[in-house]
Amino acid sequence: MSGQLLTNLAAAGIDTQAIDAVLISHYHGDHINGLLRADGTLAFPNAEILVPAREHAYCSTTAR
Repeated sequence: MSGQLLTNLAAAGIDTQAIDAVLISHYHGDHINGLLRADGTLAFPNAEILVPAREHAYCSTTAR
């Protein structure tokens, strides 16, 4: 079942505020949709979001 990341992290005893980096391999919805909670707040408020420069450049120029 998808969409259970935050639930599974809590069940494992992992505090999302303790996560300091999130690596996104590419900008597909299944990779970035978990960055926000249902209410629009940050799922990982203390994390630096890292994306490969080529991916970011490509999506920044073609996804308009």
